[in-house]
Amino acid sequence: MVLISTSDLIVASTQQLSEVLVDEAIILNAESGEYFGLAGVGLSIWRKLQEPISVTDLHAALLEEFEVESDACERDLHSLLEEMRRAGLIEVRDVKT
Repeated sequence: MVLISTSDLIVASTQQLSEVLVDEAIILNAESGEYFGLAGVGLSIWRKLQEPISVTDLHAALLEEFEVESDACERDLHSLLEEMRRAGLIEVRDVKT
């Protein structure tokens, strides 16, 4: 599996059902039946993934919203996105031409 690139578009998978509560997102992978929960930064990311967004734009939005160093943000973002992809919660679209 190829790693997610900064130029890729990311969007919530159509194979999931989710509900955002006040401070947490509850997500069900409809194929596997597994539940996932996201809060804090993860919830912010999930909200942004409801529409396709590039990893670069997502990274920039997180830097504006949270006090975090760019390198740490990028590393943690890629780690979470890879975990979400393995869980079937997101779709990755290569936009390279």
